[in-house]
Amino acid sequence: MEERDYYLKALQDAEWQDNERMDKRMGQIEQSGDVMNEKSLLMDIRKRLAEIYFYIDKVRQ
Repeated sequence: MEERDYYLKALQDAEWQDNERMDKRMGQIEQSGDVMNEKSLLMDIRKRLAEIYFYIDKVRQ
């Protein structure tokens, strides 16, 4: 049960950090309108989704 709690807390911490980081990135994109920033943001989101699914799988086990 301790390992499950560890992964659940890691998932919650990562979500909080991601919300903060994504808000900052969205602000940058809105100001610059740069297409490369948008592509970079999409890649970050894809990477983060993969990490989230990993943690969800660990929590379920």
